[in-house]
Amino acid sequence: MHYTSKIILSTISFALLLYFLNLVMLQSLGFSQALFLYLFSLEQIFMSFGFLAIIVLLVLHIVEKKNKDIVGIVFLIASSIQIGVLYFIFRKVISSANLNTIERINFFVLFFLFLTFETLITIQLLNKKQ
Repeated sequence: MHYTSKIILSTISFALLLYFLNLVMLQSLGFSQALFLYLFSLEQIFMSFGFLAIIVLLVLHIVEKKNKDIVGIVFLIASSIQIGVLYFIFRKVISSANLNTIERINFFVLFFLFLTFETLITIQLLNKKQ
């Protein structure tokens, strides 16, 4: 399988797995009613995180093909841009005016998990044999 397809497929698989685990967890902990109070639907949040993760990982793959020495720096820059975009889109969720703490906690946990996923893929990319 082509590496680009592998990045896209693994990111989509990761996002779908997290999505269903998130739904099950929220429902089993009795927070299913909190989903109706979300400013953004869970699907919108996951699609945003997944789409941005795919973009970051594809950019890193392109950079790695051209100059492997700057992949780490590009990862930091791309992650910073990603944080800015996510903040701009979801600033109402992050703000202290949002009284739905479940949504805010869920947002930051998802952000951490997607960032960890991107970091692990970047490590694999850097350790890949030439």
